[in-house]
Order: sequence, then C-alpha cells, then structure tokens
Amino acid sequence: MKFQILIPTYNRKEDLRINLEFLANQLTSYKLADNVGIVVSDNASADGTATMLEKFAETWKDKVQLCILRNESNAGLEQNTVNLLLSASADYIIWLGDDDLLADGYLNFVNTTFADPKLGWMIPGIVSVTEGGKKTAGRPAEFDQKIFQPGYETLLSLSHFGHQMSGLVVKRKDLAKVYLEKPGWRTPYLFIFFLSYNQLLYPGVYAPSFKTIVNNYNQKDWSYNEIGLLDEVFKSYYYLRGSLGSKKLNQLLLKFVLMHSYRINFAKGYGFVLRQWKSISQNAKAAKGLKTPLLTLLTKEYLIRKLRWK
Repeated sequence: MKFQILIPTYNRKEDLRINLEFLANQLTSYKLADNVGIVVSDNASADGTATMLEKFAETWKDKVQLCILRNESNAGLEQNTVNLLLSASADYIIWLGDDDLLADGYLNFVNTTFADPKLGWMIPGIVSVTEGGKKTAGRPAEFDQKIFQPGYETLLSLSHFGHQMSGLVVKRKDLAKVYLEKPGWRTPYLFIFFLSYNQLLYPGVYAPSFKTIVNNYNQKDWSYNEIGLLDEVFKSYYYLRGSLGSKKLNQLLLKFVLMHSYRINFAKGYGFVLRQWKSISQNAKAAKGLKTPLLTLLTKEYLIRKLRWK
C-alpha cells in the first residue's frame, strides 16, 4: 500500500464518524481504496468510540481498508501518535486529526502527485472553523500548488506549518527510528519533526488551494504552558542540528517564534516578556547560542507592538 491515513482519537465519536464517512466516500468516489488505507488509534475513549469503529468497519469492510488500534489506557497524544507510526506499513503517511476534514479531492491529488517517487512531503492549506461556523482561511499564498526543493531554505519557509498535523503527507522511511533515538527530545509537536526531516532530504509540494477544515473549538487534550510550549516545539528541530549546525538551527527556532508570536504574552509588559525569554532560554539547552538573538527578537517585537498600542 502506498498511503495510510493515520488518525489518533480520543472521546470524539461523532466527529470521528463524520470524518471516516467522508474519507470512505472520497476513497470510493475517486477509486483510491486499493492504494490508500486508514489506521485509527483509539486512546481509551469512554464515549462509545470503540463500538462506533466496529460498526463502521463492518459497514465498509468490502470497500475500504481500515485498521483499528486501541490503547487500554490513555497514553497521551504523543505516544498515541508513535503507536500509529509504528503500526504503519505504507510508503507515505497522511496525518489527520479526528475532528478535521480534508478538502474534497485532496487524496486524489496526493495519489496523482506522488506518482513522482522523488517527492517526500506535502502540506495543504487550511481553513479554521469556529463553533458558530465562521471560517478563516490560513496559509495565504500566491499559487495553488508549488514544488519546493530539499534543504534549509524550504525548512525556513515552510517547516513551521508542521505545528498543524492535519493533511500533512510525509515519507515514512526511518521516521520512527530517528525520532525514537532521542528520548529526551520526544514532544507533542513531533509532526514538525516528521515534516522538517523529510524537507531536509526530499523535494515536496505545498498545495494551499486544498484547504483542510480545522476545528478550533473542540476542547484539546493539552494546554499551553507559560512559554506557549515553545520548549516542546524546539525539541522537534533539535534533530536537525547535526545536519544544519547551530547557527541555522537557531535561525529556524527564531523564525518559528516570529511566525507564532502569539505564544509570547507581549500585552503583560516587557518584564513578563523577559520572564518568558529566561524560561525559554533555560529550557533550550540543546540550542547553543540562542539566548542573545532570542532576546533581541523579543525586544524588537515588543517595541513594535508598543508603538502600535499608542
């Protein structure tokens, strides 16, 4: 099998059911069922997810290839994701949140595009949806699809998109092996590692015209710490230090902070920004030489915002 859609799930029975029915219809409508399978890992849900999955598997048993995993207890998102990765056997994996929906035709586009065996990754566009149905498009671009070459410039431009898992396509080869070699760097932001690892090695496609529908109102099974989990984000990039060197690694980390500056609470004043800077620096021991340029970046961004507030 060339592709497997990997879905970690926990207590979202109805969202997951809608998602699976959409996927099954996409696979049958576009005649992809022989080439694309689905793997769901249920993280010990207590809302009837297991029963729903059994019924879905029975209904669609002759039409789609579905594998169901179930943890006896909640192992957390990161371990559940690792379980999915270790169970996968396809050449490429497509990550998907249980409450997010791929764009119509995206799987067909993926199947057609990856006829080129040199490709190693793909990023879709996104549109966020609120509980009231309001939609906000993200990842604006001046093109529908574009091929990017492997290397640092692509990492700098696109790797930060890995913080949103749904719709990411990555080559599976060696991902689990390399990731698990560094137990201290395991992180709930491992999807950034999956993407950046492949962007370093292979060309890939950014396809913003295919917009994954991202649910932004369901309660998440995690929350931000005082530094917006930047310490966890950074871990996903540490794997690249040996290939890029400390200077380029730090530039990637700074770029992520800049692109996701909502994780820094500038509104609480410069003193609080300094507090966050100190905490980030103390937790970023694997990023040599980051402390001073990070302070410069945060100070500059604080002053820019202060001028806007006047």
